[in-house]
Amino acid sequence: MQVANWRSYPNPANEEVSIDFGETIASGRIELVGMLGQVLLYYDVENQEHHKMDVSALTQGEYILRFIKNDDTVIVKPILIY
Repeated sequence: MQVANWRSYPNPANEEVSIDFGETIASGRIELVGMLGQVLLYYDVENQEHHKMDVSALTQGEYILRFIKNDDTVIVKPILIY
């Protein structure tokens, strides 16, 4: 997977974050991580090209959106929740 193919929007977000992988992902995990390193939300993805993450219950702040494939962190992106 190429970093250039993967995008998340909107940023900042307040209800939902959409993630487009740019290709069909056979297997992986999306994690939303707090600034202290704790995993707050995670979703396992299989055979998906697009995923929506509900962030409406999160408090306002900065988070890290991380994609893991084959036990390796592939992509890390900052995201703001307001």
